[in-house]
Amino acid sequence: MRSADIGTGVRDLRSRALDRARRPDPRAVATRQRIFEATTRVMQRVGVAGMSIQDIAVEADIARGTLYRYFSSKIALLDAYTDFMRSSFDAALHAAVDPHDDPQLRLEAFLGFFDRYLNSEQARSFLEAEPEFALGYFRRAFDGGVAKTRDALGPVFDLWSAKAGRALDHGLLAEVIMRFLLSHVLVPVPHDEKGLAQRLMEFVSQQR
Repeated sequence: MRSADIGTGVRDLRSRALDRARRPDPRAVATRQRIFEATTRVMQRVGVAGMSIQDIAVEADIARGTLYRYFSSKIALLDAYTDFMRSSFDAALHAAVDPHDDPQLRLEAFLGFFDRYLNSEQARSFLEAEPEFALGYFRRAFDGGVAKTRDALGPVFDLWSAKAGRALDHGLLAEVIMRFLLSHVLVPVPHDEKGLAQRLMEFVSQQR
């Protein structure tokens, strides 16, 4: 075998080994998921200040030492938990919005997603059980939320610009919508009144 062929074979082996190293272990992914779900339940019961690593380990039905293999401290766990919340929310939002190319359907899907999320028992109980953590999360995630709104509703804002006959500020529109949505967290629309999505759609239609 030529030395060039040997070198190519070695590089291929190294490449495959790196791919395996980068590929997440399904068991580790499942364990992290259990830990995050347990964190949500414990936090809703006793809040951030009242919960401990031991509480979460018991709730997740794993050994405390196992939990420490994934997260070295409560702070490290909460940092990772925040990222988990954000990535889960982003994935759900994309799944709701991305299938729609039509601007009107895209806007309805976007607002409908937020309507369902903000009226969900999980979102409400999370805010009521641990308001400081929840509000801190909203503050940290606000700029990213505005950027995601701008990206998700880009075709919608383009349509509004065309109807207005001038270029509208996409960033400003996204910020106004995000602030409107977050206001619903603090002052929710009663269940017997129009939903958040319908109210915002009516507001938008009046601005044209």
